[in-house]
Amino acid sequence: SSGINAEYGDREVHNETVVLPSQDQLVQIVISELHSKHSIDLHPASGITAADIRIIVNEALQTFDEDKTGRADFALEALGGNVISIGCTETYYEGAPYASFMSVPLFRLPNPPNVALQPDITPGKCWAFKGNKGYMMIKLAHAVIIDGFSMEHLPRKLSLSNDISSAPNKYSVRGVS
Repeated sequence: SSGINAEYGDREVHNETVVLPSQDQLVQIVISELHSKHSIDLHPASGITAADIRIIVNEALQTFDEDKTGRADFALEALGGNVISIGCTETYYEGAPYASFMSVPLFRLPNPPNVALQPDITPGKCWAFKGNKGYMMIKLAHAVIIDGFSMEHLPRKLSLSNDISSAPNKYSVRGVS
């Protein structure tokens, strides 16, 4: 899945494991930060309680879980983003499932490029292309001033082979108006 909220320029992505704290740990971190950096103690007289912090953290985690960024995805196909060109990039057919008729395999059915604009990052729900370089031009849902960019791929933990070497690791983003 690709989320456009991007900076211009080249970026190199390194696959890293990030361990996130639990909800209870986040609540304690927020309470500690409020006390140490802002001298705010949580009690009803202060206008904010631990229950309020728990609600805020829960809402933030839910937003993060929905798109992993908490930001609008202007490239999302369901919201109007679409692939307008893949240039000379060829779709990779090896390993794609076969279309069959009466149990006779006829031809392979690879995922089309537009799956990159869908929020599904489960195994096999990607646009695979031949070689190590690909091109995709995306029309965003509407004109925006881009200030960030995110790209999602199946996490290593969810890969049956523990191998995500086919994940994009270098890419550039260019804007066209």
